[in-house]
Amino acid sequence: MKKISVNRFPMIVKFFFAFTLFLVIPLIITGIIFNYTMISYSENEIGSTAEINLKTVNNISVLFSTSILKDVARISQSDVLNNLSTVKNYNSIKSDANNVVKVTQVYTLLNEILASNYRITTIYVYIDGADYIITSNRGTVEMSKFNDVQWIKPYKEARSINLEPHWIGNRIISDRNPKTDVLQNENSNTAPVISYVYPLAPINSKVDGAIVVNMYEDELSKLINNRDLSGDGYIYITDTKGNIISHKNKSLVRTNISSTKYVKNILSFDKVSGYMIDNVDNEKKVITYYKSQFNDWIYVGIYPLANLMEKANKLSTKIILIIIFIIVLGLGFCYIVAKRLYNPLNKLVQDVKARNKWTDLKEDEMKLLSNAFSAMAREEDTMYGILENNKKDLKQGYILDLLKGNLQKYINSENQVEYDFFYENFICAIIAIDRFDEFLAKYPQEQQYYLKMLIINVCEGVINKTYANASVLFDVSKIAVIINMEVFSKDGTYKIVEELFKEVQGEILKVMDNTISVGIGECHSEKTGITLSYFEANEAIKRKILYGYGSVIKWKSSLRKDYKYFYPYNIEKHIFNYLNAGSMVDIDKEVKTMIEEIKAMEEISYDNITQIFNQLVGSTIKYLVDDNTNISYIYGSGYNIYQKLSSKETLEDIGLLLQDFYSRIILYKKKSTNESLEYMDIIEGYIKSNYHKDIDFEGMARYIGISYSYIRKIFKENTGKTIIEYTNRLRINEAKIHLRDTDKSLPEIASCIGYNNDQSLSRFFKKYEGITPGEYRTLNIKNCAK
Repeated sequence: MKKISVNRFPMIVKFFFAFTLFLVIPLIITGIIFNYTMISYSENEIGSTAEINLKTVNNISVLFSTSILKDVARISQSDVLNNLSTVKNYNSIKSDANNVVKVTQVYTLLNEILASNYRITTIYVYIDGADYIITSNRGTVEMSKFNDVQWIKPYKEARSINLEPHWIGNRIISDRNPKTDVLQNENSNTAPVISYVYPLAPINSKVDGAIVVNMYEDELSKLINNRDLSGDGYIYITDTKGNIISHKNKSLVRTNISSTKYVKNILSFDKVSGYMIDNVDNEKKVITYYKSQFNDWIYVGIYPLANLMEKANKLSTKIILIIIFIIVLGLGFCYIVAKRLYNPLNKLVQDVKARNKWTDLKEDEMKLLSNAFSAMAREEDTMYGILENNKKDLKQGYILDLLKGNLQKYINSENQVEYDFFYENFICAIIAIDRFDEFLAKYPQEQQYYLKMLIINVCEGVINKTYANASVLFDVSKIAVIINMEVFSKDGTYKIVEELFKEVQGEILKVMDNTISVGIGECHSEKTGITLSYFEANEAIKRKILYGYGSVIKWKSSLRKDYKYFYPYNIEKHIFNYLNAGSMVDIDKEVKTMIEEIKAMEEISYDNITQIFNQLVGSTIKYLVDDNTNISYIYGSGYNIYQKLSSKETLEDIGLLLQDFYSRIILYKKKSTNESLEYMDIIEGYIKSNYHKDIDFEGMARYIGISYSYIRKIFKENTGKTIIEYTNRLRINEAKIHLRDTDKSLPEIASCIGYNNDQSLSRFFKKYEGITPGEYRTLNIKNCAK
């Protein structure tokens, strides 16, 4: 079977099929997704609405309870109830007319409240320790003859735990005489009721007891079902154990349904509220629940899903019909569009073939046009790139000339640039990347340039919201910004500019690790003032050394004044003393003190600060040289402390550098001290073994393995004498022994102890002993004779 190529079909056929696919497939997919989404959304909205309805029902119940609480408060705080605080005995009521009046007043108050709320069936006032109870239906009754006592035990149990109001689940009020089984009141209510028990203790300090309000269960059911979402739905109440408290179906009241599937799920859920869709009585229904925080009740709503979804299903059917109708119309539209597009496109194809002398009519027409347009696009991009680069270079060059004050060449119209400023007020700023050495080490050169341009774009984008501005990469580490404004306010404008640059700092932190610092110059009018503002901004950014990383520093005109040069001579002296003592802790303190003193001098110049540390380092190096310490032994031959010092951007960085600088010196001095003690033993041993002859000290240094200058240094440090003095002292001491104990001549003694002649012996003997060798021998002979 011969393979059919797509290229063989005319372009109009391709257009028609393409438009048809682009129209039909998205419409079908959209219809399916929309239908599914709408049904899901409808179910969720129905569930959420029903859930909100339950919360509203709970709020109504809470409001109802609150209204009852207000009535209870009215009773408990009334004087008529307080009057009963001393009346504990039923007989005292019968025998005392005043007590009868008191009780009657309470009875009347109860019936007033009962008359104002038709949902309440009866109200009791129970006084702890009294042998009677006051009721709204029977008046005052002796406790021994009062049979509705189901609530007393739960009340006392709850009272032992707390004094909070509480509910007692639905119950039947039994008003029969337990002995005769005869109703004591023919009007007694046997319908289920729910009792609210309110202890008096928290709200009445005179009377201790409780007020019991009995409410018809049926009234509660009506109350919670007056907001039904559909005609067949209903709401009922159960407790946390699955006992039904209120229900439209009275046969279910006081029954336990915890074994029912959806009830079991609700009881197990941790969530306070929610909904689910499940089958109830062989019908798909929305089941919502809300666990009341007011008591242990759970409100459950049951709603038929079919009734609620009826409108959504009708809407879904209409949408499907509309989509089919649109598809039919779209097919006709696709044909018309394909026909209209084909005619000019076919003519274009023929023109392209004729211009390029392409004679292969079987070639894919779309491919031919694509190749032709691609070639045109490449040429256009090339030209556009050249044009944009030229514009960019002109703009950057113009901004640099403004900063440098090179305005003369723009006077002629030939040198006018497209980009310019239109207002007379200018403020310049300098943006510096903090920890620039780390920035150079972390990013390759291409990425460095990208990040710098990113800073420029962010800066221009933020500031353009308020002022016209332009930025330029001024040198390898700084970005210059020119801000142009129509109106300038000395206080307001600087504050706005500072806030804008703080916003720029925040945006930069989102895209790179390094922070930026900003120096801001003063505002100057006309373009001639740009150079001065730029100079001020450049001086301001130098003061980052005082303010630290991430600073926004405004130039102060007071900094133009000349201030007396400052140098902490006392601190330098202390540092050298602590170097001698080998105390790095104290040196750290002195360095920190010096930094704090510099920070306290707000008007100190940047040059003064750098001179302080350069002078301190120079004095330290001189100290090492005077101490005969070779600096390269401490830091290595390639170490340049001045270069490292100049690269530090803040006083804190300089402090860390100095800590390292001095800690190395102390470490070296301690190491050198230990070595010098070892060398001293060797040097003294060598001299004592060889002082009786002419010692070659350079040869001794080669023998020991150190330089002669180092030998002189450590010998002087450890003995306080020069090596020559030490050697001569050994020789003179031995000469005294020869003069005292032998008859050797001076030339013989000189030869024995290392001197070349007796004149050298006499000269050094006279120097150290104060007398000549002959005089010393004579004195010793006389002493012996005595």
